[in-house]
Amino acid sequence: MNAYQLSQILFPKDSSVLDRWIALGETNAYLRYLAAKGEISVYKEGKQYKFVRI
Repeated sequence: MNAYQLSQILFPKDSSVLDRWIALGETNAYLRYLAAKGEISVYKEGKQYKFVRI
């Protein structure tokens, strides 16, 4: 799952464009935090980074 897909699950879709952009940034930051702690794995698939629960 990529950060965009996860942000759509975590935050409602009826938000404004700005709210969606902020939600994506927050989701991406938290995913990278979890990856740095070793709680999730990150791999690159094409141009996207995918995050997987360990």
